[in-house]
Amino acid sequence: MISQTGLGLRTPYIQELLENNFKSIHWLEFLADQYYQVPEFVLKKLDQLREIYPCVLHSVNLSLGSAEEIPEIYLKFLNNLISRYEPAWISDHLCISRVKNIFTHDLLPIIYSQKNLDLIARRIDFLQEKFKKLFLIENISSYINFNLNKNLNIKIFSEAEFLKKLVNKTGCGILLDINNLVLSSENHGLDYQDFLDVFLDKLDFKAIKQIHLAGAEYHQGIWIDTHSREIGDKTWQVFKKIQETYGPIPTCLEWDNDLPEFNKILKEAEKIEVLIPVGRADTQVRPYKEFETERVRADLRVRPDREVAESGEIINLDCESAWFNFLNHQPEDLYELINPAEKGRMIQGLKIYKNSIQGTLRKNLVKTYKTLEKILGPEKFNFYINKYAEQNFSDDFNLNSYGEKFSELFELIYLKELAEFCYAWRQVYTQEEMPGMILNFQMPVYELWKYGQPEDKNTKLDFSDFKLGQYQYLLAREGHKVRVLEMLNGTE
Repeated sequence: MISQTGLGLRTPYIQELLENNFKSIHWLEFLADQYYQVPEFVLKKLDQLREIYPCVLHSVNLSLGSAEEIPEIYLKFLNNLISRYEPAWISDHLCISRVKNIFTHDLLPIIYSQKNLDLIARRIDFLQEKFKKLFLIENISSYINFNLNKNLNIKIFSEAEFLKKLVNKTGCGILLDINNLVLSSENHGLDYQDFLDVFLDKLDFKAIKQIHLAGAEYHQGIWIDTHSREIGDKTWQVFKKIQETYGPIPTCLEWDNDLPEFNKILKEAEKIEVLIPVGRADTQVRPYKEFETERVRADLRVRPDREVAESGEIINLDCESAWFNFLNHQPEDLYELINPAEKGRMIQGLKIYKNSIQGTLRKNLVKTYKTLEKILGPEKFNFYINKYAEQNFSDDFNLNSYGEKFSELFELIYLKELAEFCYAWRQVYTQEEMPGMILNFQMPVYELWKYGQPEDKNTKLDFSDFKLGQYQYLLAREGHKVRVLEMLNGTE
């Protein structure tokens, strides 16, 4: 039963949740993409949690607004999680997150046109029939707004109208992210209360099955959905109003970056719990199938028509192509989709998207290659991290596999081989299908790797004993650790 307050599960909090019974946390939201191809010992922790808490499943890589089909490997992955953990429902965002062959690991806005409505409705219909689960669609925070451009010469729905029509067409539910709602109104220079009144008036609150709450940061005139702070005052105000008028609606706390001590998470959850009404019937969740709607029964993994309609309507591929060109440093096509009066705000918003996409990649590279920082020094290390992230996009759902060619940035053999060792170590540690590997080098990179670990207190590395030779190592995952065995050492 999903009711009251839930928590978006993050790895550092798993043990706390297993060892304690928190009265203000009643269910968990599993972020599917965190568990893509992870070792079995990670999933077994989720098994233990699932015995205690009911759950829902949230994802960020379905990319419902993309013209390209949803990759079969991702559908299979989700199906495995659904079968194993039996979530009450599944959810993803009203956005593009995959642009042709680029995985942005971010949420890019779309045009709220009839073409996109039909595209996403058929795709949701396919997902609900495939997984036999209710699907919830989530509103995103946005830093640019295609839907204010009156020059597109097509019918453009408001965000709330678009969501309502999706519910009518598919019988899906809505995951209402209140923080995103507040941020979007602020970022687009709209009157805060008018924007909310229109949005809330258009929505059918019976369709809202879940709420997201999170914190944000203000940077150079734009609110950024960082999930790294306490929930903001305006978000609390809207949440209180919605719960008082339409509640109880199950509500999930999200905190993804700059993770605090668990006590801070618990305090936020307790504040949420107080504002959810008690004594009323919980929000009813209908089974996914008994909907008499306008559903179009089509498998939208087959690519839709890519041509521009005779009416001149811009279909999603144009928007997607514009995003692709932007990511490749050609933003002009995006400018054409924006109200000219908004160009200044848009340029600033596009910087946010660029920094967010590259920031995710940089953060992942640091996880993989942190060992190199002690050897290179922070300044040089950050230079190489930034250079690689600027020149290389992610081409996979799995961020753990990003950075495979990082070693090619180095000419010195010991740096090149150490980078190769770091990447191999990360793959063995994080990938279920790669429990071990044998590596051959010309330098004693394992000694370099040990020097780069935080627990090594040496402040200077002595290279005098490092000689070219044949060095071979076996990396093997044992439980939640990686064991390194030296098989050849130098001239042996």
